Amino acid sequence: MRLLDLVKQLPGNEKPFKTLSVMTYELGDVAKCLVRMDTYPSNTIGYRAEMRKALADLYIQLLVLCEWFGFDIEDLRVLGECALKERVSGERVG
Repeated sequence: MRLLDLVKQLPGNEKPFKTLSVMTYELGDVAKCLVRMDTYPSNTIGYRAEMRKALADLYIQLLVLCEWFGFDIEDLRVLGECALKERVSGERVG
């Protein structure tokens, strides 16, 4: 079963805006963990575990959003990698 099919079984998930909302929430959780690891280094292990879970959830939501719009995740990875190489080198790649 596709991830999108699972997501659509949840109430209020008829449109991709809910997926984007969840992504924003999870990204905020990642940011919170980064700040707290920096602020409270003695609690890094716990915050890393929390961040790992938030990143997993964010990744799944990204896959769901790709399904909403028919984007291939590997194609997006390659596109993003090319964009990063362009920024680093200052030249157009690919």
